[in-house]
Amino acid sequence: MVNWPYVYGAARDAVAGNALARSVLDDFGWARYPRAEAGRDSRPPIGGIDLGIGAYGTHQDLAVDAVRCITSQRSQTEYMLDAKNPAARAAVYDDAAVRRAFPMADLIRQSIQDGAPRPKTPYYTDVSSAVVRVFHPPAAVDQGTPGRASRLIVEVLHDKVLL
Repeated sequence: MVNWPYVYGAARDAVAGNALARSVLDDFGWARYPRAEAGRDSRPPIGGIDLGIGAYGTHQDLAVDAVRCITSQRSQTEYMLDAKNPAARAAVYDDAAVRRAFPMADLIRQSIQDGAPRPKTPYYTDVSSAVVRVFHPPAAVDQGTPGRASRLIVEVLHDKVLL
């Protein structure tokens, strides 16, 4: 599961105050995104929210203020604790409340620092779905899997195959 910080946070909230359900949360584990090439560290995929300010907006100063607010350490901390999505600012992971809520905070921070952006395409959902389809189940992955995934992505993007 790639989105484990969100899933862990949501599960933690769901079991709060329920000792029986706590055993489910105790079964959670986490690990760094796996490497794809021997001898090279993995480059976990980075997603996120893109913010931009229109060049022709009439309130650009307010837009800049909004972006500064949204990306501030305080807002990023609140966002991570409320939405369960990893923050973009590294300092957020030193916050005591974040560390209590996410015992794997250091791994999340390191994964973001070492990460690489996902491909920029308006069809990312299709690309992602094709990759998941071909690489699942993990036990069936072999040397030919990347080639099959590549062919499926091209066929999907050319409307030759439906997912």
